[in-house]
Amino acid sequence: MSESGVQRLGERARELEAEGAEPLRLEAIQRARKFKRSWLEMAETLTEIRRRHRFEAWGYADLHAYAAEELGMKRATVDKLTGSYHTVERYAPELLKRDADEARLPPLDSVDYLARALGERGAKRAEAAPPEVLDQLKDAVFEEVRPLTSIRREFHATLFPKSETERANELAERTRAQVRRLLDALTSVDGLDPNLTDESRRVLERLEVELTSLASPLPEDAALRA
Repeated sequence: MSESGVQRLGERARELEAEGAEPLRLEAIQRARKFKRSWLEMAETLTEIRRRHRFEAWGYADLHAYAAEELGMKRATVDKLTGSYHTVERYAPELLKRDADEARLPPLDSVDYLARALGERGAKRAEAAPPEVLDQLKDAVFEEVRPLTSIRREFHATLFPKSETERANELAERTRAQVRRLLDALTSVDGLDPNLTDESRRVLERLEVELTSLASPLPEDAALRA
């Protein structure tokens, strides 16, 4: 969160306190200011606000509208936090205890990855993903407290395999990049026959256009598998 965002939240907190706002609402503001260091507390508060529908009493249609207006929090961030909190509740409830060791709190991105791998965040994974792989992933997140980069290296190809369209797009894009580099290099080589250079450039430019047109629209869940 930017410094200006933190400042705005501080001003809002003072306004709400002066108005005599209920403790849960004030707590949400305070946790939003520091949630970079304590994402689980922020997620817990958002989940409680949603479960109790408190946003309605505060004049908001839903949790997303409340979080955007009052906490300066995007929809995707709200969903990531609440989805990850739900995963912790199910698979590592001991982390929710007040005396839990903060050093054992997994990074938000790692828990979010597990949530998506379990199909709890709308992502599509391999139907035949062995249960033992998912168990290993849970251990990597909650027991080993590994960062997302390490987790992705080990599990991504199995849990989020790329579609034929995605693989074809990647190949077309890599080839197009190579063609572009060759086009750029043609201008740097001295002594080439100008006619040959012009002819090669025309062919390569046509090839680049063709490769660009081969790229098909990716499925909506492709970003989750990336």
